[in-house]
Amino acid sequence: MIIGIDISQIAYGTGVSRYTRELVKNLLLLDWNNEYKLFAGVFRQKKEIEAFAKTLPQNRHNYKIYYKLFPPKLAQVVWNQYHSKPIEKFMGRCDVFHSSDWTQPPTSAKNVTTIHDLTPMLYPQYHDPVLRENFARRLGWVQKECHGVIAVSQATRNDIIKYAFIKPEQVAVIYEGVSEEFFDQDFNEQQVAATLLKYQIRKPYFLTVGTKEPRKNLKTILEAHAKPEVYSKAQLVITGKSGWSKEVKIVSSDQRRYVVETGYVSELELKILYCQAAGFIYLSEYEGFGLPVLEAMAAGVPVICSNVSSLPEVAGKAAIMVPSKDALKLNQAMKYLMTNPEEQAKWKSLGIAQAKRFTWEDCAKKTLKVYQGLLY
Repeated sequence: MIIGIDISQIAYGTGVSRYTRELVKNLLLLDWNNEYKLFAGVFRQKKEIEAFAKTLPQNRHNYKIYYKLFPPKLAQVVWNQYHSKPIEKFMGRCDVFHSSDWTQPPTSAKNVTTIHDLTPMLYPQYHDPVLRENFARRLGWVQKECHGVIAVSQATRNDIIKYAFIKPEQVAVIYEGVSEEFFDQDFNEQQVAATLLKYQIRKPYFLTVGTKEPRKNLKTILEAHAKPEVYSKAQLVITGKSGWSKEVKIVSSDQRRYVVETGYVSELELKILYCQAAGFIYLSEYEGFGLPVLEAMAAGVPVICSNVSSLPEVAGKAAIMVPSKDALKLNQAMKYLMTNPEEQAKWKSLGIAQAKRFTWEDCAKKTLKVYQGLLY
């Protein structure tokens, strides 16, 4: 079987990037029998794909990366708008093609895609009009041409069936995983000290991670933290690159004394920030999966998250759940963690056990079964 996968999104430092990177890496580790053709449509980001390539098994001859000068804006016009130039023009024949969540090229192969969430459809007010239009065009081709769809949670599968009108038998739930590196604290005291100093972070602190966009509910997190009984005892650290929203500018000049915005951080810095945090907050209004919740749990950090969409499914009983817009309940949960060390230990233990239930190896095995099921 020849399996084609669009890996272009690895370059962009998002949750979808991590999903694509870990899925491909684990497929290649477990599958020696099939041939893999990896399409990388790049422009300025070729070096990011090349860095990823160095992490793949180097003693294997059953995969090849096809680098093509094909930036995402051009790809969305060619594939989503005009739906021309089959993927085979770029990398030859394949039996199964796994498309990204950004573009849907025509192909004569059995076509599978992963839908991570339906936020542009369900929360259009939070998205740029260009992104909404591109999402709708791609989804139209998915509905017409895809033989199989992977949903990253049961909640997302339910949304796909209800709102995207894709047949239930076509949609398989395959959970994402947690990278082993988040369980391993493979850094030293000097690296911890350097990271905290770099961003002017003082312990204890609460951490939130994710692209800065309205549905991540930063406004509510800031409101909950702004009470003197919380901010006087713990900083709030906001980590992640800016999205299309300017909402994060609600951090006032006064709040900047106890709120730190790091922007995008390296993998090592992210692990350090997780491990050193007193608690992790993820108050999203909607998630297709919610990978940072599991990453924080794996790092041994007590988690407070919203009780919506996929988050109860992913967090199980290992997180403190609060309504996504309730600053008072979040404030109470933060105080509860700060004043109860024994409870911190309990939630840490529950979180580590929950995170261990989700592995990229399992994700890859189940995805390979989807590929096989389309042909045999």
